[in-house]
Order: sequence, then C-alpha cells, then structure tokens
Amino acid sequence: MKILVVGTGSIGRRHLRNLKGLGVADLVVVEPMAERARAAATEFGASVVDTIAAALRESPHAAVIATPTALHIEQATQLAQGGCHLFIEKPLGSSIHGVERLMYEVERRRLQAMVGCNFRFDETYSRIKRALDDRELGRVYAAQLYYGQHIATWRPQDDYRKVYSSRRSEGGGILLDAVHEIDLATWWFGAPRRVLSIARRTGALDGDVEDVADLVIEFRSGVTAAIHLNSRDPAYRRRASVSGDNAIIEADFGERSVTIRRQGVTPESLAFKSTDANAMYVAEMKYFLDLVAGRVPPVSTLAEGLDVMKLALDARDRGPVVAMPRTVPPLRTVPIIVQARMGSTRLPGKVLMKAAGMTMLEVLITRLRRAKLAGPIVIATTDAPADRAIIAEAERLGVPSFAGSEDDVLARYVGAMKEHDFAAAVRITADCPLMDPEVVDRTIERFLRDRPDYCSNVHPRAVPDGHDVEVFSRAALERAFVEATAKPNREHVTHFLYTHPERFELLNVGTYDAHLAVRRWTLDTAADLRVITEIIEALVPTKPEFSTDDILALFSSRPELDSRSSEETIAAERAEAARSGT
Repeated sequence: MKILVVGTGSIGRRHLRNLKGLGVADLVVVEPMAERARAAATEFGASVVDTIAAALRESPHAAVIATPTALHIEQATQLAQGGCHLFIEKPLGSSIHGVERLMYEVERRRLQAMVGCNFRFDETYSRIKRALDDRELGRVYAAQLYYGQHIATWRPQDDYRKVYSSRRSEGGGILLDAVHEIDLATWWFGAPRRVLSIARRTGALDGDVEDVADLVIEFRSGVTAAIHLNSRDPAYRRRASVSGDNAIIEADFGERSVTIRRQGVTPESLAFKSTDANAMYVAEMKYFLDLVAGRVPPVSTLAEGLDVMKLALDARDRGPVVAMPRTVPPLRTVPIIVQARMGSTRLPGKVLMKAAGMTMLEVLITRLRRAKLAGPIVIATTDAPADRAIIAEAERLGVPSFAGSEDDVLARYVGAMKEHDFAAAVRITADCPLMDPEVVDRTIERFLRDRPDYCSNVHPRAVPDGHDVEVFSRAALERAFVEATAKPNREHVTHFLYTHPERFELLNVGTYDAHLAVRRWTLDTAADLRVITEIIEALVPTKPEFSTDDILALFSSRPELDSRSSEETIAAERAEAARSGT
C-alpha cells in the first residue's frame, strides 16, 4: 500500500514515523520547503514532491493530510478527486466552505475518509467510552472536560508566534486547535441542542486568535457538559469526568489514570502502564490502514468531523448562546423496512402461512400501503437458502427486498438503508400482520415533527403486541452499528438505541389507552396463528381495510376469540408445550 503524507511539520513527521513502524515502506511526501523535503527523504526513505498534482502521478492508495487547518478541505478534495482514501488531521477545516463538495467526491468514489481525532484511541478516554456503552454509570447527566497548556510548549522547536496556531486566517485559535474535547463530548453524548460559549483573546499571548474558551453544551441526550480550553496554563493539564446516577468516572490523561467513584465504596483506580503519548497515534493510524483495507467499520467520519468543526466555529463566532439545529435532511414520509425470515423456532415459515387466500406477509404489506406517511416498503430478509421464498414473495407483491446477515439483524437494516439511500426508516416485523396503518402514521408523524434519533410506541408499551412501530434515523442506526458490539444489540435492531438514553434522543408515542397493551396480536405460536387467521377470515371478506376498532368489535361479538388472544392464555399454552416437549 502506497501512502501519501501532505506536510512534514511535527504531526506529519509523527505520522510518517508511525507508518514506517507499521510496515508501510512505500511513502510519498508533499513538502515544498526544500530543507524539510530533504529531511523526509533521508529519515523516512520517502519519495518527495512539491505539489499534490505531482504526488497523484505516483498513484498513492491513501493520503494523510497534516497541513495547516485552513488548507485541509481544498487539499482533501483534490486528493479525493484523484481517488485517494483520506486521513485528515483534526479539525476537518477552518470553514464549512467546500465541505459539501468534499463529501460528494468521497461518496461518489466510494472512498474511506477519517478525521484524525487521536484521543478516541487513548486508553483513558476509551475507558470512559466503555463505561458509557456498558451503562456502568447509570443515567448520565453531567460532564466536565479540561485542557490547558501554554502554546509555546506545543511545538517547542518553533516560535509559536510564527505557526498557524496563532493566526486566525490559517485556522488557529484554541477552539479549533484543541477541538479534541468537543469531539470527545459529541462521541460520548451525541448531538448537541444548544451551546453557551465565552471565547476570548485575553491579550496575554501574541497573535489574533482566542486563547481561552469556556463552553457549556446541552446535549439532546440530556447530558450537560462544561468544557474549558486554554493555551495559557504554565503546566499541561488534560482531564475529564462524567457523572451518572450510579457512579462518577474521572480520567486524567497526564497522569495516565482513571478513577471510578461510587457511594459507600472505595474508589476504583486504574493506572495505565503505558506512558507513551505516541501509542494513541499508532493505534489511530493502524485503524486507518485497516479501514482502507476494509477490515474495520468507519469511525470519526467526515460527517462527525463537520459537526464538531461547526460547533467550534459557532462557539467562536456566534456566542454567547448558540442553538444547534439537528442536521437532518427534510422528510415528508418515512420508508418502511419489514423484517422477515422463514426460520422461526416456534412456528417455522409463519410469514408465508395463509389466511383468506393471502400470505401473512401479503396481509401486512397490504395494510402498510394504506399508511399515508409511509414511503417505499422494503423487505429485509436473510441470505439463508430458506429465505429465497421470502424474496420470491416480495417480488410477487411488487416490493423490493434486501438479503443480509441471518444473525446480525442490525447490519441487515443498515445495509438495507444504505442500498436504498434511506435517511430514516420505520421498523416493522413480519409477524405483525394485523398492524394498523393509523398507528404507523401517528408514530411517523411524531418522528417527523420532533425529529428524535428514535421514536416508538413501546417504551413504555401503549399498544397491543403486534402493533409495535419504531422509527429511527439512519445516522443513529449507523452509530449503533459502529458502537454496539454485544450480541443482543446485533440481534435486536434498535436495542442499543433505546437502552442508551444518555446517547440518543428518544421519544415514545402513546397511541392507545394502556389497557390495550396487554392484548396479543402477534404471530409467534400455533395459538397466535389460530386467533389471527380467524380475525383475518372474519373481517377481510366484508371489510378488507378493517381497523383496530373492527377487531375489538369482533371480539365483543365473539368473546371466546378475545380470550384466546390474551397474554395469559398464550403463556399457558407455551408452558404446556414446554412440559410436553412439543
């Protein structure tokens, strides 16, 4: 693999050294300064050119951009047009100008692009991330992040007054140069709702940039984070703490330690053996190489980098109070992805069983097509041979299908959304043939109005089992795809979303009176099949567009049917089946 490094300042040389250490022997460097160019050729054995155009003639596979911030977007776009995968040093840039074009070029050429936020790969801050993922802290409500270091000590070999960090026109200033804390906070807590910002040039340092900044960020997940950044502290300090109902976790990057505090329990302290500050840069670059090779999923993406950069710029230029609108595409409808497979343990092949001359999947699709706010319908099945029958049925019904992993249902949904370019989706399972289109519309309506990450009618449940509707954004699901590694999160598509209220903005829609929540209208057992078949065969011939009220009216006229749909009866039948071994 041939890697291009643009810029041989301190961070560029670090990346060159680490690439060599990771076994990358074929290196190309863009460096117009003759002295630096000679040094790169001597130290790293790199081929050195003075322009990106000349570098592209060397056909590099990927590029590392380590130049002043103001140059990032233009250089990255030129490299993307040349077919290079991209590693862009933080921050993504110093202006949003040109970012849309860059993202278009990356997407069009199916390139990988990663923003270099190295503290995501540090042991101390990664330990906080694991604590949040595993919900060790309980419900999280507050965080504090601190960074301070005198600018003259950042690059002691250079006069700080002559480097880009001291010049606003080149992308300097504490908010962009020390954007790590903002990146960490959004990595941990998700999208911000609003920011209180005081950024100022104190006059203690030469240059035309702010050297002290205080931010209070209210996240949509309910967390409030206080961030302090300065380029004046006489001693290096970098710390973070996160508070939850069950515990507090504190990380000190300088001391290489993490402490977890719980009420009435001796604090748990972890001291990390590694004191090598370069270790996180090595891990970061290794991840990028694996990303380019297709071995790992994307992290620190262009979209994330853009959000972090915009927050920093808004905090600098639009304070003191900045509302952060959710960056979501406009939607009038939301597509539906129906999850279907043949391999049910208790009732194999249930979704293609028939009632009133229709398969259960056909009944469901027919009802979903009546939802006014629903977009296209896609059936997400598996690549197992048995599920070819599902694909054939989808074709017969005129509905596109997507075949993905049998076990990793989360990956199946992400794949379906990507293939059909859905910005959001409704999740319906095929074992809900009695789904009410009005219930679907009400849930979609709330999602479109409030635009949370995740909206449902089952947390807490206010509908019969079988009327479950979940709506979520693609951005939220892709974040879950990257972060959720535990088996339940992969088997149950939305589990990671609704079990992490500190990370995602959640909304529940109470569609019915609570007493309806005890009813069971889902297809899981032979008892379910009998009830649902009788409902369909009783109502479809006379009223094919039957409603929930029509089902309740049928139960009133046939109370024995209603009793068989109760949770208690289903549970009893399951218990009997377990005892008899059937």
